Amino acid sequence: MIINTDEIKNIYVAKQFCDMRKQIDGLALIVTSQFNMNVLDHRLFIFTNASRNRIKMLYYEANGFWLFTRRLENGKFKFKRHEESGVLMITPQQFNWLIEGLEFGGFNSDLNLNPAQNDMLNQMNHMNDINHMNDMNNFNNF
Repeated sequence: MIINTDEIKNIYVAKQFCDMRKQIDGLALIVTSQFNMNVLDHRLFIFTNASRNRIKMLYYEANGFWLFTRRLENGKFKFKRHEESGVLMITPQQFNWLIEGLEFGGFNSDLNLNPAQNDMLNQMNHMNDINHMNDMNNFNNF
């Protein structure tokens, strides 16, 4: 995978399904006008189609945009449809699970957090991931 999640501030998933014909400019317009977020701020935005077999990921790095597309040949991405618009923040671990088509327990939070709270949540999730890995290593050593 080309995306280095260590360089990404936050990862957001759009709550509403998106028209997959949209390209960089159309998705960037959604981020700025509907989510009221800065698309140039090292955040990754993920969009899915109604049938949930495709996702598009928009990311700005250095001086240009990346637009990634993933299509599952079998199965669906584990997205829940939400009635309200906006985005949900996920952790890098949840992002990896999502990309693999795996189901995870849910999303962390709605976008009602300020940047400092988002950073704190990311740090807590990182610590939880480390603790979970340590627990698994201890379990495997039995």
